[in-house]
Amino acid sequence: MKPIFAEVAVELPLERLFSYSVPEHLSADASVGRRVLVPFGPRVVTGYITGLTPTAPDGVKKIKAITDLLDDAPLFDAMHLKFYRWLSAYYFAPLGMVLALINPADASIKSFRYFSITEDGKGAVSTHS
Repeated sequence: MKPIFAEVAVELPLERLFSYSVPEHLSADASVGRRVLVPFGPRVVTGYITGLTPTAPDGVKKIKAITDLLDDAPLFDAMHLKFYRWLSAYYFAPLGMVLALINPADASIKSFRYFSITEDGKGAVSTHS
């Protein structure tokens, strides 16, 4: 089977789209409008497939793979995507953020880091106060 590559709009305040490979076990279900989990730096974020191609983008040496498809069916079709792209341009809003607005607020999956102070840290703070 020929590799498939997806153009993904991530739910972050970034203007550009990102390319990801579609793993073979997900390729039959990958389509425009599907919500996906993708690695983005040290975290995993929600994104939306906005295009599929059989060829890798020019100039990209290493492409990360989509982690998972989140929905059973696409959330939008090509006609709606055209409208969402127009909204993005008209309101100067990143496409991923516009697409996030078509879902309930708590539907997106994001990773977070939590920090807490240890007992040694508490001791260090109290000695410097």
